[in-house]
Amino acid sequence: MHKNLKKIVHPNRYFIWTIFLISIVAAGLISFIIISGINLDNQNVFSELKTKKIYIDNQAGYSVRYPNNWQIERDQNGNTVFENPQSTQENLTVTSAGLDLENVIRHSIKITTEKDIAKDNLKIAIIKAASAKDGSDLDIAIIKNQDKLFYISGYSPTIEVFARNFKVQ
Repeated sequence: MHKNLKKIVHPNRYFIWTIFLISIVAAGLISFIIISGINLDNQNVFSELKTKKIYIDNQAGYSVRYPNNWQIERDQNGNTVFENPQSTQENLTVTSAGLDLENVIRHSIKITTEKDIAKDNLKIAIIKAASAKDGSDLDIAIIKNQDKLFYISGYSPTIEVFARNFKVQ
């Protein structure tokens, strides 16, 4: 009785299995992209919360949060130099200047890009530039309020974060 029954096979069974497998792979890929994006966002959000030190310069009238492992020195002109001991090339020098010196600073460099930010009554200009003297690359932040101007120069990929953590007293 069962010998005469033929097994009915759907003519598109391989096509249906292919669609099913592609759907599983696509769902896995989309999940991976979403989870990776969430982890990347968490790293960006929590990088600001990593342990940082606060440097306060009462004489110049500012404070700034800086990475925990960086070192601070004073140069011969009394400017504060923040240095990354893991990378001898990464350092930032903070100089206090009069508001009238902004044009002098801008004319002494060749600006390649500039990004303006406003934060807590401060105007911050993040500048990528080349030195007019020797053409070397510089990261610069010009931070000013109504009374003071601070000039941050050197090389650091984190200059924008450093500038955003800068407060004028």
